Amino acid sequence: HFIGDFNCIHVLLFDISDDIQQLEQHIIYWLEFLRIRISVQEPLGLNGRSAQLAKIVLIGTHADLVSDCTKSDDGDYTCERIQGFLHTIKTRYMNDFDFHDKIFLLDARAAWTQSIKNLITCFNVYKERICQKLKPTT
Repeated sequence: HFIGDFNCIHVLLFDISDDIQQLEQHIIYWLEFLRIRISVQEPLGLNGRSAQLAKIVLIGTHADLVSDCTKSDDGDYTCERIQGFLHTIKTRYMNDFDFHDKIFLLDARAAWTQSIKNLITCFNVYKERICQKLKPTT
């Protein structure tokens, strides 16, 4: 099982067209689901922070359907409402999870956008970090 394994990436996918209360309920549900299933690694740091944290990538879908999302010059979607909301969620769980710095907002109907390319780059960076920590096999 991958839950509780620090050598994997947990992806939290959510629909940004949902209202903010429903979005908050879904995200908190899944973060709590992961948090209670992941064991704490000693030595503990400040605020009881585990020595190893589960890696979380936040991905919002349907950015093309939400009116307050704008597409930047480089092709990424941005949404101040979602960014602000998820900043509070990340602050709340910062001692429990290693959140990726960027929140990916994707167009549900576009297959090969800059956001997808950035997401693949994110996965490759995490893959390199994880592979460096793994013991070599024979």
